[in-house]
Amino acid sequence: MRKGFALFLAFLLLLVPTKAWAAETCENVETAFNAKVPFATVQARCAGGTNYLSKYGVTRKRVIAELTAHEKDGYYLGTPYIGGDWQSPRGDPSYNGTPGMNCTGFPSYVLRKCGLNAEMAMKDIRKGSYHNWGSSKKYSVLAAASNYMTLVEKGKLVAYAYESREALLAGGKCEKGDIILRFWTDNFGPGDYDNHMMIFWGSRPNENKIWHSATGGNQIGSMIPGNGATFVLIKLESPAKNVAGFRDVWDNDWYAEAVQYMKDTGLMSGIEETVFAPQGITTRGQFLAVLWRMAGRPEPLSQAMEFSDVQPEQYYAKAISWAREKNIVAGYEDGTFRPGETLLRQDMAVILYNYCNSMGLSTDASADLSKYQDVGKIAPYARIAMKWANAEGLIAGISATTLSPISFALRCQTAAILMRFQKSLPQEPIL
Repeated sequence: MRKGFALFLAFLLLLVPTKAWAAETCENVETAFNAKVPFATVQARCAGGTNYLSKYGVTRKRVIAELTAHEKDGYYLGTPYIGGDWQSPRGDPSYNGTPGMNCTGFPSYVLRKCGLNAEMAMKDIRKGSYHNWGSSKKYSVLAAASNYMTLVEKGKLVAYAYESREALLAGGKCEKGDIILRFWTDNFGPGDYDNHMMIFWGSRPNENKIWHSATGGNQIGSMIPGNGATFVLIKLESPAKNVAGFRDVWDNDWYAEAVQYMKDTGLMSGIEETVFAPQGITTRGQFLAVLWRMAGRPEPLSQAMEFSDVQPEQYYAKAISWAREKNIVAGYEDGTFRPGETLLRQDMAVILYNYCNSMGLSTDASADLSKYQDVGKIAPYARIAMKWANAEGLIAGISATTLSPISFALRCQTAAILMRFQKSLPQEPIL
């Protein structure tokens, strides 16, 4: 919506009652427009909150799961930007009849889909000054960005005010799924640009990445500076905490329990003291080193190194020698083991399967993998092991229809799988 049209909308304000729709234009453009509300005033309006958006029934887990499921499709992305009470993504045009979302219509739809008690939220908004776009639709109040400033106040929500985008990103409080309100005013006049609503989509607090609807349609991208605006961070839930002393693992990560377990048992450590690198790749040598520790660090029968590329002083040397003696692994025809080679998910299954066989543990379980569309990618040598690992609950699909057998084994996956594996074993190490 162009600024000239915003002037026309402002003129219409003179013809409609108070609390009707305002001249709100969600343009994703840089501007030097000065906010009508001083920063100190916005700070005061954000002060004292004790509740989170989860007060209304929505959770961070559901928001992240919903958006992650559509991060690469057209359910949200590409939906045209339409000003006013528009809350219809391409995947569900039922609210407006055809696809279209304004900037606040997007988070409103997502929050409602993820459990938001809309009636409760709108009741709190109506306790103060609000806009409804002049729409008769049920959730119009939730499609005006300025109303979320009222929701912060009347709902007593935890929110933080920042003088700039840079200050927001440096503040260390952003978490994926949080709502960001770029706030200029809740009392619009001729020529005003709108406030703007965004969903923070960065993996870490300082990552400039948001998901929003603006000029050009629904999109994932960077947050523009918005000179003159106050950036208000509205928290979904109480902040996540770091796990096991690692600054890159948070308690709301799906693998948090496994990383803590690995640290507590001494089976895995970080690549640095405070860095676990959960998305890092697991190598053949690393995996065997952890499995060897799990087995109680047994001494190999021979001190001789069978493989030309494994030296006695290397941290995984004993683990590889032990695993070779137990027929858990084999090397390559050229006499190497290639400990630095990336481990595949199917190879992880084979190693664990061989470990159980070498220790006299049952490997009879076998799952039907036909539900996975990529089952045909499993190498012949790994099929029995993958069926066993899936049946035992060790290696599940990365989705309901994708097993991903030839994908690299990530460190977070390794931690989770080995935690499940050890918990399934007899309490005493089997040497």
